[in-house]
Amino acid sequence: MKDSDGNLAYFEEVARVASEVDDFSAFTGGDNMLFPALAVGGQGIIGATVNVMPDVERAIYDAFQAGEHDRALALQRE
Repeated sequence: MKDSDGNLAYFEEVARVASEVDDFSAFTGGDNMLFPALAVGGQGIIGATVNVMPDVERAIYDAFQAGEHDRALALQRE
């Protein structure tokens, strides 16, 4: 499921439910929400910036997955 409304509390609940259901994942659609979405259990992003700056979005995702949360957050804030 892709959620683009920017309500992190709602997205966190969606991500929690998604983690309990086979073949269901939660993705953010907001480019500014990638780090927060990953932090609450989201699987990634389906956003517009990914088409323009895929390296940046990928770097945020990779850093987060590697446990480099400070780096991922710094990249998100750029």
